[in-house]
Amino acid sequence: MGIRAKSNFDRSRTIWTPEMDRYFIDLMLEQLNKGNRFDDHVFSKTAWMNMNSSFNERFKFEYEMDVLKNRHKTLRNLYKAVKNLLNQKGFNWDSTRQMVIAENKIWDEYIKVNPDVRPYRVKTIPYYDDLGIIYGDNSARKKGDDITGSSAQPECANKGTVEAVHEIVVVDDCISLRQEVEDTTETTLNATTNPLYSRTRTYWQPPMDRFFIDLMLEQLQNGNQIDGVFCKEAWKEMIASFNAKFGFNYDVDILKNRYKTLRRQYNVIKNLLQLDGFTWDDDRQMVIADDSVWQDYIKVCIYM
Repeated sequence: MGIRAKSNFDRSRTIWTPEMDRYFIDLMLEQLNKGNRFDDHVFSKTAWMNMNSSFNERFKFEYEMDVLKNRHKTLRNLYKAVKNLLNQKGFNWDSTRQMVIAENKIWDEYIKVNPDVRPYRVKTIPYYDDLGIIYGDNSARKKGDDITGSSAQPECANKGTVEAVHEIVVVDDCISLRQEVEDTTETTLNATTNPLYSRTRTYWQPPMDRFFIDLMLEQLQNGNQIDGVFCKEAWKEMIASFNAKFGFNYDVDILKNRYKTLRRQYNVIKNLLQLDGFTWDDDRQMVIADDSVWQDYIKVCIYM
């Protein structure tokens, strides 16, 4: 997580974690409050230098300024994509779940024209309010009498919007070496599912994982796990609490599938930490190693 490996590939990538995004957004808000941004939403050179220095110091990186500037563009594209959705008739913002909502038939019609925005149907964006402050008019989310949405043909997503969708989704559920776009086990129908399909995928966000992990810890403390397996009553209690928290109507298989995914991620990280050169960084909550160690390991993994 958070590794930008130096290798012989044409283009290295920065894997952004939610903590990195949150800190970067806070830095931009700070510079905005200090007046270090021009009217055309462009931060001053001094602002970028200050943000880059603070970011590298916080996460112990040696990134060039272009890394933050590229992320700035990605977040801007994300904000524009969500704002565009909220300007369409029938789409609204759910402040409780922090996501765009609409009736199934509205989503179905819009996705037919814009298939690349499908992830937004089940994606939470916990920092959208802050993005509105940074990138534009925040009133578009709060639909009043003067903002009713467009009744015209839905606008097609541009290339930047599509890239923003894909990159943000990758970040939300990343592990140290491989990123998962969504929970890879297909699930049964639920409240957010397109009724035209028999199976769907659940896009997990950090708040959902945190709450589910807390539920499992609670059941563990209550003695409702036997030989590493939660009892039937424990699963019933967890899915009831989970659905009540996030307003879903999921069945218990959703949590069981996520349990398997988290267990798999834990095993990957545990195996890494047993290898020479890999250690755990408590401050950044990630596996760290020298670049040469990462490169040698990744070379082996690529050809496995």
